[in-house]
Amino acid sequence: MLLNKGLSWSTAIMVAALIFSACPIAALAAGNSPSIEVGYSPEGSATALVMKAIGAARTSIRMMAYSFSDPDIMQALANAHKQGVDVQIVIDAKANRNRASLAAMNFIVNAGIPLRTDDAFGIQHDKVIIVDGQSVETGSYNYSRAAAGGFW
Repeated sequence: MLLNKGLSWSTAIMVAALIFSACPIAALAAGNSPSIEVGYSPEGSATALVMKAIGAARTSIRMMAYSFSDPDIMQALANAHKQGVDVQIVIDAKANRNRASLAAMNFIVNAGIPLRTDDAFGIQHDKVIIVDGQSVETGSYNYSRAAAGGFW
């Protein structure tokens, strides 16, 4: 799970409680304990957690993104798809009209991954990855080089 540095611990605990309450009972019964990992940006641990989540996928990845342009993340998604993982992505239409985002979208679509842009709302500001229907990664980290501290 990714959390913004400015997020209070009480809010983080509340978010964790919501996520834990959504954990499948079968996973808990099988001895799989829920866990929380926290990453920050620009020091790199947020990007590492995103890459770890994508790399751990065995059956499916569902991604909702506001900003969508990091080439490393795009490559990781394409690699997962090549390994048979069912990857599907929804991104904000208005936030992804720049050259880097258009290149990322073209790369993903050319890799055979379904990608949909959402302009039904004023802003589709979610940043969520659901892996294998079991693991949720969420927070304020955008899937872009800017979010990783590459440029501002």
